[in-house]
Amino acid sequence: MISLEITDVKKFINSLLHDEAFDVLNLVKLELRTMVDFTIDGRINKSYFDDESEVDCEYSSWHEMKTYFYQMIRGTVLPLSFKIVLALPLEEVNKLVSENSELGFRCEDISLITYNILYDREKMIVTTGLAMKTFSLDKVFPMECDEYLKKRIEKIFI
Repeated sequence: MISLEITDVKKFINSLLHDEAFDVLNLVKLELRTMVDFTIDGRINKSYFDDESEVDCEYSSWHEMKTYFYQMIRGTVLPLSFKIVLALPLEEVNKLVSENSELGFRCEDISLITYNILYDREKMIVTTGLAMKTFSLDKVFPMECDEYLKKRIEKIFI
C-alpha cells in the first residue's frame, strides 16, 4: 500500500467527475458527508434486472455512478468529507497478473485492487490497496500492484 497526497484537489475532482480516466474503474463503496451522510454500496443488485444473467459484474462502474456523486456534492458548500473506493476491472487485474506470471499468483487469488480516495476539506489522499483471497508472505506482487496503480494515476496528471 502506498499513499499519495493530491496537491491539486480541484483538478483531481474535475478529472474524477468529467474525464474518462476513472470511468473504467468499478465503484466498490462511496461515503459522503454533507448536510446528511450518504453511503453507497457499489455492488450491483442483480435481482433489479429482468434477466440477471445479463449482469456479469459484481460492482457498478464509476462511469455509471459519478453522475449521482456529482449531484450530491454540487452547490456552493464543499462536502465535509468523502471516501471513494474504486477497483480495477477484472480485465485489468488479469493483465496485471499475466504480466507478473513469474510470481506465481493467479487471478483467482485476488479479490480487489483498489484506489481509496479520501477527502476531508483540508487535504486529499489516495491510497492503493490489494485484497487477496489467499495469504502470502511474498510482497513482490503487492509492490508491483502499487507501482502499477501509481503510474496509472500519474498518467492522469501529466
